Amino acid sequence: MAKGSNGEFLEAGAGNLTRVSGALPAETLVVQMNPEQVPQLGKSRIILETDTATPGTTLTSTENDRSPNGCLFKQIREFMFSNFVYCTISIFSRLCSNMVAHSLSLAAHGAL
Repeated sequence: MAKGSNGEFLEAGAGNLTRVSGALPAETLVVQMNPEQVPQLGKSRIILETDTATPGTTLTSTENDRSPNGCLFKQIREFMFSNFVYCTISIFSRLCSNMVAHSLSLAAHGAL
């Protein structure tokens, strides 16, 4: 999920990834997808929220840049630095996101 600097909701997504080599590249690709849509909304300052700690930490440091997925981490950081005046990554509990996803699923099926 991406939020504006004032906390307003900007972008979130869901989908199916194919041909990924593991959990870390899949989770990192998901983190990458949201900010790509935000510049089209005319925003230059974002807070990127994720419930996945590993991609969050790999995007805030260069420690894993020489790993097999390092080029992906660098590409995302370069995109964020070149498209936003301010971008921060916030990692929150998966329990919180699961509750939101469950509520949205119930709403989509008319159960709320």
